[in-house]
Amino acid sequence: KAEADEADLCVCDIRIWDDTTDRYVLPSNYLRKEYMPEKVPFSKEDIPQYIFTNSTRKLAEKILHKIGLYDLFKDRIYSVEDFDNLKKNETPNVYYWLCEKIGIDAKDCIFVDDSYSNLKYPKQIGMTTVRLYYNNNSSKDLPYIDAAYNGIDNFIDAFVEETKKCPAATSCAG
Repeated sequence: KAEADEADLCVCDIRIWDDTTDRYVLPSNYLRKEYMPEKVPFSKEDIPQYIFTNSTRKLAEKILHKIGLYDLFKDRIYSVEDFDNLKKNETPNVYYWLCEKIGIDAKDCIFVDDSYSNLKYPKQIGMTTVRLYYNNNSSKDLPYIDAAYNGIDNFIDAFVEETKKCPAATSCAG
């Protein structure tokens, strides 16, 4: 249902039934603090990372606290409510405003989202777009998706490899 609605956030029971063990288990793509690397492969000072969400700031902060990532993004969380807008996929203006607010040119941004419809406007203003997907629905053939990765882990691995090849991230953009 969340995928059909192109939801940015789905609050639901994340357990799945395992027929071989006859019990509920967590899916492999469940984000947990213990899955995070001991050392962050890139620092927020070298390559700033931001959260931009359709959710309210309060909900985003609550979720980040719950999964143990709040300190990584503290003071770098933006919600569409910060820009007096209801959805980020209604106009490219919110992406312009976000770039202006954080002081970064759109061409130097990588916008990562799991909803392909949220990538159209960032691409229009010049951002590099990355779609995270689970299962086989990458949508990477859409003209406004530059790259697609099956899960956050695969994206981070690829990103780390690319930054090793070219330490000055801005000169590798595009």
